[in-house]
Amino acid sequence: MDTEIDALVRSFKVLKAKDQSFLTEILREGVSSYAEVADFAATNLSSQAQTWLERVLQHGQLQQVKSALKMSYSTAHGQEIIKAGYKLICPVCSYNRFWSRKTLMNTRFSTFVNMDWANRNATNYVCERCGYIFWFFEE
Repeated sequence: MDTEIDALVRSFKVLKAKDQSFLTEILREGVSSYAEVADFAATNLSSQAQTWLERVLQHGQLQQVKSALKMSYSTAHGQEIIKAGYKLICPVCSYNRFWSRKTLMNTRFSTFVNMDWANRNATNYVCERCGYIFWFFEE
């Protein structure tokens, strides 16, 4: 894998979960220029995520980044998940292999007083095939 692609994959993985979800949808649609999604991006993405998307589309690396992201998550993380006695099945594509991540559920107040660490965590299970995300709050 090219080092530029590696850098894009690493920078994607540190984006907020909401940004990752929106970017996954954009990547799945296969847009070819930033102009196609500029209004959506300005409304729904952080400035960091907008910059990431512009960088990918500006250099024409959409397919390489999609492949690298899929490979980086699926080879290391894909597994069957059982929650509350039920096997997770993706409601979009009916696939049964997911990779997981932890997400800190930030609140405006905690962020304002610099206490993000006090927020609740959630576990996300992301479908390896289509990127659909299940959210489970931890007790």
